[in-house]
Amino acid sequence: MGQGVGKAFGKNDKVLKDEAKEVLDTWVQDHTLQIESVTKIEELYRLICECFEHLNKTKLGAPRFDIPSKESILNAFEESHESKSDKKLPLKEAEFKEFVHKVVFRVVTKGKIEFVAVMMGLPPAALLIKRAVPGPVGAMSEDLFIPLATSATALIMSFFKKI
Repeated sequence: MGQGVGKAFGKNDKVLKDEAKEVLDTWVQDHTLQIESVTKIEELYRLICECFEHLNKTKLGAPRFDIPSKESILNAFEESHESKSDKKLPLKEAEFKEFVHKVVFRVVTKGKIEFVAVMMGLPPAALLIKRAVPGPVGAMSEDLFIPLATSATALIMSFFKKI
């Protein structure tokens, strides 16, 4: 059970991560001077946003990468620097690369969880709604209503580039 989740994204996790790492590494190499001149967390967040925008422009066959909040960037920064004595910016290229990989792959996992939750949670929710709502929805056959609701959700998610 659950083997089809990777197929829903068109690629398995390893291929997606490898391709995303290549894209990210190239972006980091192209922006080394900007990375090494970052002195504030706001500038770091701006660079992360630019990195996510670049990642979303490349068609990796994955759902759109959502830009994380400033708080989650700050938490990830503190997590990755808690063992080190200096929590200061600027980051070196290798440190930034490691940090971006951690942030990006945390978001990809979250997107897959969202996909599974919506696609697997919708049929039972649709069944409950159908039984609770009288009228044309209640009169419709369950064999027709639940697949229609699931298909509509898939279309909406693909419209918003979640799948």
